[in-house]
Formats: sequence, structure tokens, C-alpha cells
Amino acid sequence: VMAYLFTIINSLQGFFIFLVYCLLSQQVREQYGACFKRIRKPRAESGSYTLSSRVISEASRPSM
Repeated sequence: VMAYLFTIINSLQGFFIFLVYCLLSQQVREQYGACFKRIRKPRAESGSYTLSSRVISEASRPSM
């Protein structure tokens, strides 16, 4: 039983370090938030370009 507990706890050691250091630190959370905002922003802009190009292409078609 002790060997199994030792193995399970040691395999989760990296997760616990991440949890304590990254998620409980205000400064690290702010940096993660800024990084995720930069990642999400270009995707939202690319969707608007697709939509506007689709509207322009439909408007430039000759009507039948």
C-alpha cells in the first residue's frame, strides 16, 4: 500500500508544484492572462476579415 501511495504522490508532484506556484501567485496569473489575451485577439480579428471578404465577394457578383 505504501509503495502505491508513494508512486501516486510522486507522479502528481509536478502538478502540485504548478498548482502552488502558478495558480496561487497573483503575478504569474496576471502574466498568463496577458498571454492568453494576445493569443485570442488575432483569432477574433481573422474571423472579421473572413466575414468582410465574404460580404465583398457577394456584393461584387453581378445580379441575375
